[in-house]
Amino acid sequence: MRTIVMPILVALVALPLTAADRPAPGTAKGTLTWEGKTITLANAATFVDQTDDRKPVILLLTDQKVPVEKWKSEFDLIGYRPTTKQRFQGIGFWFDKDRQDFRTQLYVGDNPTAVSGYFHVKLDPGTGFSGVVSSDPGDKKKGVVLDATFTAAR
Repeated sequence: MRTIVMPILVALVALPLTAADRPAPGTAKGTLTWEGKTITLANAATFVDQTDDRKPVILLLTDQKVPVEKWKSEFDLIGYRPTTKQRFQGIGFWFDKDRQDFRTQLYVGDNPTAVSGYFHVKLDPGTGFSGVVSSDPGDKKKGVVLDATFTAAR
């Protein structure tokens, strides 16, 4: 019996997360570490940049809720962060019409930092924005770590 149970347990542990395992809509679960600062990612939201001809979807994974429901362009995001007393911290991913990420922006400290290529995002199948974000194992040695799941409200 032991020889049957062990392979089954190994198979169950190796199963990937499914959409049913994702956090509730509007939330993220995980952390981002950059230059020694660790941020708990608790919120996930998207909005479409209506002023860009490509109409990219911008996914934000942040430590606090941000008012994306009012935003129509990236300039709303740019204008919001410096005007709030407590600036949100987190990361943003830009997606094209084919749901491929083409830009990544880090929001840690005072100024946003372009970090395309450092992090990976894997969206679940379908039209929503839920999935997993991660960093390369080699970057973890450098103190750059991203490990989170998310389900963005849209």
